Amino acid sequence: MRTRRLAFRDDAFRSGRGGDTAPRRYVISGTDSPLPCQGRGQGEGFAVCAASVGEPLTSILSPSARGEAENAAVTLNRYARRPSHRCDSRAAAFSLLEVVLALGVAAFCLIAVLGLLPVGVQTNRNASSQTAVSNIIATVVSDLRTTPAAATTSPEFAITFDAEKTLFFDASGKASPSLSADSRYRLNVTWNSAPTGLHYAVLKATWPAEVDPATTPPGGSVEIFAAFDRN
Repeated sequence: MRTRRLAFRDDAFRSGRGGDTAPRRYVISGTDSPLPCQGRGQGEGFAVCAASVGEPLTSILSPSARGEAENAAVTLNRYARRPSHRCDSRAAAFSLLEVVLALGVAAFCLIAVLGLLPVGVQTNRNASSQTAVSNIIATVVSDLRTTPAAATTSPEFAITFDAEKTLFFDASGKASPSLSADSRYRLNVTWNSAPTGLHYAVLKATWPAEVDPATTPPGGSVEIFAAFDRN
């Protein structure tokens, strides 16, 4: 006999006499062959066992069908203990198409981020260079302002008033009159016409130092205008 469908239910069981309403567990086994039931008719047979919850099952079948019905009851009780929300591995898994699409989206985003890295590095480098040359120009202007009125050349950088001057600076801000391997910034000092006693200077710092701004556009530049009263 092959069991085709199984079911169970806990409910109040009422006996034929109507006096017993204790909780019972019904175990029903639908089969594809007739069972030797006691007055159950012919055709597709059903084995029904009823017992109090927690107590051994008692069979209402004939002795020849009792073993098969009890086996069906044991099987039903074992499945009843399992969680009803079992995980279906086929439903929880990702298909190959979904994985490929996810990888494609991730790769597209990664390429976009990598494309922004050079721009970010260059922006950070320009910001650092602008800060450095701003400090260099401030130092040169301070040197020119502290030059005594009787002197024509600044004491620190040897810049002569009303005479163009080109200086080269390394990363630490050390000046040199000529280009060297350590030079990173170029400073050009030019003078404009001014009333007597005044001197107008234009200080332009560019980088990299080896690029001449008069012939080739530099990578970056900072330019200021300064006035000096020599009276």
